[in-house]
Formats: sequence, C-alpha cells, structure tokens
Amino acid sequence: MEIKTKLFFLAIVAMVVAVSGCVGQKPVVTASNDGIVITDFSADSYAVDEGELVTFSIDVENQGGVDASYVMAELSGVENNWRESDGSIVVDTMPKWGDLDMKAPDPQYNMPGGYKTTYWKLKTPEVPQLTMSFPVKAKVTYMYKTTGAIQVKSFGSTYYETEYLAKGKTLTDAMTVTNTNAPVKILLTDKTPPIIVDDSMDADEMQSFVIRFKLQNVGSGFPVTEGVPGRFYGNINIAGGPFKFKDCLGVIDSSEVEINEDNVDLAKLKLRSGEVTISCEVEVSKSAWASRQEETMNMLFDLYYGYYVDKEVSVKIFGK
Repeated sequence: MEIKTKLFFLAIVAMVVAVSGCVGQKPVVTASNDGIVITDFSADSYAVDEGELVTFSIDVENQGGVDASYVMAELSGVENNWRESDGSIVVDTMPKWGDLDMKAPDPQYNMPGGYKTTYWKLKTPEVPQLTMSFPVKAKVTYMYKTTGAIQVKSFGSTYYETEYLAKGKTLTDAMTVTNTNAPVKILLTDKTPPIIVDDSMDADEMQSFVIRFKLQNVGSGFPVTEGVPGRFYGNINIAGGPFKFKDCLGVIDSSEVEINEDNVDLAKLKLRSGEVTISCEVEVSKSAWASRQEETMNMLFDLYYGYYVDKEVSVKIFGK
C-alpha cells in the first residue's frame, strides 16, 4: 500500500511539472518575411513634465529561418536634447549589444527564437513651449542570410515530345523557388517553360536558355550593409545536370557567380518592396546531355546582408 501511495504521489508531481513546463513555455513564432522583429517598443509614460525620468524598453525576437549576428539596438531622436539619468546630455544613439547573436526558432523541437530585452532610462529635455511632443525611434540592425533555390525541370526533346506533347500533358511547375524565412528573397518574375534540350541529330552542340528571377526586399525594414543602403553580397551556384552559366552578371562560362554592387543595382533594394531583376543565360552541350530523358537544374543562392528595422513612440512633455 505504501509503494502504491509513493507511485501515485510521484505521478502527480510529474504531471504538475509537465503542466508547469507547458504553461511557462514561450510560444514558437515564425515570420516568413522577416528575421529580427521588434515585438515591443514602449515608454513607461507618454505624458510627463520636463526633467522627469522616462524608461524606454524594447523587446526583440529572431523569428526568421537562420541565426542572426551582430544584433544592435539604438535610440534615435534623443541626441543632444534628452539627458541621461545622471543629468549629462545624450550625445549619441546609446547603442546596446552590438555583438549579440540570436538563435533562429526551431518549430520541429518547439524551440522559440532568441529573445532579448533592454532599457534606456532618460530625463526629458527642457521645452520652450507649454507642451511639445518628441518622437523617439528604436532602431535594430543585424546581420542575416537568405538561402534559396530555383529549380527548373529539363527534358530531352525526344522524350518531351513523346511523353508530354503527344499525350496532351501539361507541365504547371516547370520552375519553382524556395527560400528560408528572411527579409530578402529570391522570387520568380513570371511563369517559365521547362528547358528543352534538342537532342536530334542535326541540333546545335551548344544550346542556351535564359532564366529570369528577382531579388526583393520583402521584410519590414531595409537592407543596410556596412552602412550602405541596399548593399548585400552573395553567390549563385548551378548544381544538377550538365549545366553552367554562359553569361550571368558578366561572369562567363562558369558554374558559380558572385553577386555584389558592381554587377547588380542593389540600391533598388533599399526601398520597401524594392526589387532588382536578374537574367542569367544558362548553357548545356548536347553531348553532355547524352541520353538523359529529364533532369532538374538547381540554382542555389546564398545572400548575406545587414538589415534594419525600427519602431517609434511619441512622448508629450509639459514645460514648467
């Protein structure tokens, strides 16, 4: 009887621990078009007298698909008028963190992304009028990465004619794209037909095809790398099948292309929903295609960039 009582007691304790863990667990939140998200930026008071203390607090979370690095939070709008708690004039944006890394969420294991909170306690400035409203903006910058792929289905002309055209089959997904959750993405410009390699006897040995896509800022902020709006770096690799780039961003006869501000007008990405369209000419030799019937060409992307998001509040200050 005593053993049963102990077992019953242990079972109750285990249930309490399990329930407590579930209740206390932060939910996993993911954002398909963002990385670091400012989940809250607030002041402890929005109407105060001049010379009074106001505490600004910010909560940030990595809701994207990869780890973030060099996360930094700053305040804008407080320089040269607000005062620190010791009375000295604020002379900069009062950066916090700077070398902070934040893990990406992992929904598979119910693990939320990295989460961080920080505070600024400041004295309100003197105002020359009875009341003045002061906008204060929290800015967060971080380094991020987008990994993506464009997949294009390819067929030998003989196989395509007999298995698709002759049978009236249609191909609706000849070209597809995938991306990690991130604020900059690789997107398709339009519906692209499959690559058809002419494998007839009198066909040209070298055959080329144009692949068009775009890089777009889909996030809540802007790419800013090394202080330059719109700038980012990256590379494109071809994998799968006997394909290579004939000409892509000025790179000739290669399976790898580097993306930088010298070959792409990256300034277009500094706008919300800004985008830049890229056309790459892909080449395949008939002899390298050989007796293949079908193949999938993969264009693999890695994009590296800094990103900036912000949120603003307004504090009304009453003069003396």
